[in-house]
Amino acid sequence: AARRAARAARRLARARAARKRRAAIKRARRRARALRKRIQRMKARAAKTKAAKLRARRLRRLRAARRRLRARRARIARLRRIKAARRAARAAARRAARAAALRRKLIRQRRARRRLRRRVAKLRRRVKRRRRKCSKRCRRRQARRKRRLRKALKKAARRRAAAKRAARRRRAAAKRAARRRRAARRRSAAARRRAARRAAKRRRAVARARARALKRARRRA
Repeated sequence: AARRAARAARRLARARAARKRRAAIKRARRRARALRKRIQRMKARAAKTKAAKLRARRLRRLRAARRRLRARRARIARLRRIKAARRAARAAARRAARAAALRRKLIRQRRARRRLRRRVAKLRRRVKRRRRKCSKRCRRRQARRKRRLRKALKKAARRRAAAKRAARRRRAAAKRAARRRRAARRRSAAARRRAARRAAKRRRAVARARARALKRARRRA
């Protein structure tokens, strides 16, 4: 009976030890699974944060590129405005200089006309002047003087007519030159407009290409 009791006790002890062993193995397996899951979760979180960081970096780069583009456009627009203002100032200065030159020319012409009129009036007064009856020699001298005066008057009239013709010719030449200048300005303005249109077209094409590239980059992100 004592042997039986000892055997039963040994059996119980063995069974208890086996149960404990099994429970320890189960616990170890559970812990290992939990650890694996935790590692997986951490890896997934790290991957997510890495993707978010990459996305944020790409967005930052895109924003910086857009900012640079806006700044460049603003700078170009400012330079264009400055150039246009300078061009307008130069044109105004040229117009003012031309007006001043014309004023001076008109003043000179007026003075010349006045001088000519005075000279003609003086000559006429001389011709009209009457003398009392004098000797034959004196009369001859007077006749000579009169002829010379008439000749001088004719010469003055011819000179006046020539001056008028020259003035007319000058005015016509100035008008022609002004017309030519206007035509050239119109031509150059048309050329400038064409160049500006071409440049705008190029800029639009570049902007479209850039926008397409940005869209592709965003899609990739």
